[in-house]
Amino acid sequence: MCIRIIGAGNRRYASISDIVVAVIKEAVSNMSLERSEVIRAVIVRTCKELKRSNGMIIQYDDNAAVVIDQEGNPKGTRIFGAIARELRQLNFTKIVSLAPELGLIYKGIELGNSNYRETKSNDREWELSFRLGMRPWIAVAYSAPVAAATAVFLIYPIGQGSFSDGMPLGISGTFNFMIVFQAEHNILMHPFHMLGVAGVFGGSLFSAMHGSLVTSSLIRETTENESANEGYRFGQEEETYNIVAAHGYFGRLIFQYASFNNSRSLHFFLAAWPVVGIWFTALGISTMAFNLNGFNFNQSVMDPEEEGHAKYLLGIMSSWGYSGCTMQFQ
Repeated sequence: MCIRIIGAGNRRYASISDIVVAVIKEAVSNMSLERSEVIRAVIVRTCKELKRSNGMIIQYDDNAAVVIDQEGNPKGTRIFGAIARELRQLNFTKIVSLAPELGLIYKGIELGNSNYRETKSNDREWELSFRLGMRPWIAVAYSAPVAAATAVFLIYPIGQGSFSDGMPLGISGTFNFMIVFQAEHNILMHPFHMLGVAGVFGGSLFSAMHGSLVTSSLIRETTENESANEGYRFGQEEETYNIVAAHGYFGRLIFQYASFNNSRSLHFFLAAWPVVGIWFTALGISTMAFNLNGFNFNQSVMDPEEEGHAKYLLGIMSSWGYSGCTMQFQ
């Protein structure tokens, strides 16, 4: 088998402390190394630095191939024509150590006195939550839909005095609940409802934008004939996409401070924005349950002393065709 690394060139070498990401048995070098001298090759993850014209140095991960001879000694990176660089066997580190009871598909790989375990999975969501350390916070995020459901199914009926005032489970009943709720409480003018709309719509927009940026900047570890997902290793520490490239583009598309260069800050924002918005919506429903109309501008319309506001509202309603509407002023 002739090994070729996508994007590899003569100036890219493996270096000390690189991480083994794959082992290919019965490898054949395409350079001067004899076929009989090669039994396998390893692909190692190595960190590269790129200095731009403005002096900025960008670090990124890349792959390099290392030939292993019959005695198990690494012969350098001449598999794609680079100048050989000696690598000691002890410099190879274990990729990942996962217990078999987790139900993973894995196969052991022997390399000299070391044992490497290769795993394959496409569960990037597990990697995201595990590597960012946010799994304990999942319950906090889940409290948002729980609070919203509790507000419409439990708190609002209790506040109004009857479960017949709660939201039905059907689609038409849900829309009827929304219309009646607006008629009785003017919830569209409530700031908490506005925050909920911004949270849900904004969360959808940000998620779509983030997904597009990630898809456009995935780091390919495979050939063009394979799916890019095959290059992902379950639980890998390395990111699967280039956040610097993705948000560098996004910063130029919108403006500089609209982008993130920190994965933790980015995903915290993606999670916190809709969660906080839905929290406020649940609070708005809960306050309306007890007819607390201080925030929904009902007082501006109903207070007899604020006659100007009432006349203004009457003028708007008349312009919409409600000519039969009348209001009594004291």
